[in-house]
Amino acid sequence: MRTRLSYLRGASVQLAVEAPEPFELDGDAFGDIVALDLRVDERALLVRAPALPER
Repeated sequence: MRTRLSYLRGASVQLAVEAPEPFELDGDAFGDIVALDLRVDERALLVRAPALPER
């Protein structure tokens, strides 16, 4: 089992491995995979936060 953790930034990522590997994303286990294709849907997440107080 691999123990190296990687952080990536981008609009999409494709991954292929030679042998099945366990896959986890954001704390959720997805089982063993041999290939992965992820993409970010632009503007799919709306984050609302209180306004900063005026000085």
